[in-house]
Amino acid sequence: MYQVVEIVGPAEPWWFFEGWQNDITRKRLFSTLEEALDFYEIEFTKLQQTFEKSSYRANFMSAFYDEGDILACDACGQEEQRYHGLALLQDWKGIDAREARQHLKTHSLLEQLSRQWVASQTEN
Repeated sequence: MYQVVEIVGPAEPWWFFEGWQNDITRKRLFSTLEEALDFYEIEFTKLQQTFEKSSYRANFMSAFYDEGDILACDACGQEEQRYHGLALLQDWKGIDAREARQHLKTHSLLEQLSRQWVASQTEN
């Protein structure tokens, strides 16, 4: 089973900090990776058009944000960036990026982002 979730909180979705599920604002369930990728690409495009900045990982986890959109951290007494995360999961865990990339031929935007991310990792 595949899930595409939107998460709003103080961390990018790939961190999976304790209690990350409490920050889920929307979720959709899919029986196939192809259906999940279709939905992820649509939602990714919407969020990319809505927010100034974005960051992403090759395993289909993305964070979108506007500078100055902050959350008050009651526990630490500081302000934190508010992220609008989008994650494609398999059984509520991050999916294997290599497996997912095999399905990208019909998802040109996601294929391009995946290649950019891989290239950025080899430069570092």
